[in-house]
Amino acid sequence: MSASTRTLLRVLPISVALALPLVASELFLRSRFGDTPYVPGPRLLAVQSQLALHPDVGFLWRGGIDVSDGVLLPWNDQIVEPLSTDPDGFRNHPRAIAWRSEGRRVNVIGLGDSFVHDAAYRFHELFGQRGLFYYNMAMHRHSPPQYNRILEAYAAPQRPDWVVYGVFENDFREAIDFEQWQASGLDWFSYHSGTWAGPPVSASAWVRWIRRQLPGAYGFTRSLTSASRRRREQGRGEQEIPGNVLAHVLDAAEIARAHGIRLLLVLIPAKTTVLSGSSDDSRLVDRLLVGLDGAGLSILDLRSTFADPARKPESLYYRSDAHWNAEGMRVAGEAILEALAHAPDGEPGRDSDQGFAPDSPRRDALQAPKPSSMADISDSDRPTVKLQGRYSNRTRVSPAGSATARNA
Repeated sequence: MSASTRTLLRVLPISVALALPLVASELFLRSRFGDTPYVPGPRLLAVQSQLALHPDVGFLWRGGIDVSDGVLLPWNDQIVEPLSTDPDGFRNHPRAIAWRSEGRRVNVIGLGDSFVHDAAYRFHELFGQRGLFYYNMAMHRHSPPQYNRILEAYAAPQRPDWVVYGVFENDFREAIDFEQWQASGLDWFSYHSGTWAGPPVSASAWVRWIRRQLPGAYGFTRSLTSASRRRREQGRGEQEIPGNVLAHVLDAAEIARAHGIRLLLVLIPAKTTVLSGSSDDSRLVDRLLVGLDGAGLSILDLRSTFADPARKPESLYYRSDAHWNAEGMRVAGEAILEALAHAPDGEPGRDSDQGFAPDSPRRDALQAPKPSSMADISDSDRPTVKLQGRYSNRTRVSPAGSATARNA
């Protein structure tokens, strides 16, 4: 027997003795802390097929989708219209896209997440009944830092009279997610497990390897770090607002003011808050209001409006989905219109009656013909927009789809 064989025979039992407890520990940790594999469902993948990466805000819709394309994206029990997007990738009523392409002046632009995004058609029609041209630049799964980038790059150049800036209860968490995505150097889909709404992955290739090969150990370590993070957050005091949302809202007001635009902050409650009372997320909205006290912003808090028993709050949402139904959109839209009409004057850059510039083509908008399709709208690719202000891009996606991080 050779020396090397004898050495192997001596080492092998020791290696097995060491490996068995490690393997047993990993199997035990997998049973307790292992990740459930992320498998996106068909509805999420259907939405994914219509999205495009964006270097500054993560993603938008593909630009130039026409209603005649017949793109329908059912989601729970929502009633959906065929998808219609402008060349930049913002979902809008076909008539709104046609009017903007004709150079008509936009009166009100909506920013926010899925609540404002889903109401694009209803708000356009409702505001139009008041002679106002409403245009949507909200996007599902976005949060305040993304709203601000869109405000600076897309909305402000339109010089609307007002920007409606919706903040939802989960914006505090999603703003943190956006900051972490920025730091990762990955494109949005890669960072979110291949889709627009998947769980985030680590920017470190080594950590990603550990997560794949040793999910039990990874999950156990993550549970320890999560508990430590929660303790640190509790120690920071009740007045701190996660995700820098207060700073983002104040920045949005400053951006709007610099362009002579008035901003209405709309606080949007979750269905569970309306039907079941306050939650940790809704209490963050309370903290935000305290932080904004004295900032001089026009604020519409929809919580009391939607919780009013006379309105039958449960009737304002879909039965299984957590978003507004048509009646909820109407209630929200009318509350916003009322707030715009009675907002105090005094914002710079406006010589206005009820906040609207004298040259606003509100009555013309109601008389404009409705196009039968969007065939006359350009289907060109979304132009690359480089932001110039404080929200200049921190991530650039290469033509091949990879991303590199750089400082703003």
